[in-house]
Amino acid sequence: MIDTLGMNAKSIKSYVKGHSELYKPDGRKREDFDLEEEWCLIEIPEIERLETEVSDELENGKIQSVQETLDLCKGMQMEVGKRKILSIYLDSLAQS
Repeated sequence: MIDTLGMNAKSIKSYVKGHSELYKPDGRKREDFDLEEEWCLIEIPEIERLETEVSDELENGKIQSVQETLDLCKGMQMEVGKRKILSIYLDSLAQS
C-alpha cells in the first residue's frame, strides 16, 4: 500500500511538473485550439482569453436584424429570377 502511495505521488509530481514546464512560453493562438493534447494546466487563463475573444467576434459578426436580412435576400432572389427570364428572352430575340 505504501509502495502504491509512493508511485501515485511520483506520478502526480511528474504530471504537475510536465504541466508547469512544457507550456508554450510564447502564448497560445486560435490555431492551437485543435492541438488540445498539447495544452497545459498552467495555460487555462490563455484558453479563457481565447474563448472570450472568439465569443466576442461571433457576437459582433452575427446578423442584427434577421427579418430585414431575409427580406433583402428574398428581394435579391426575385431580382435574379427576373434577370434570368430577361436573359432568356433576349437570347431568343438574338437567335431570331
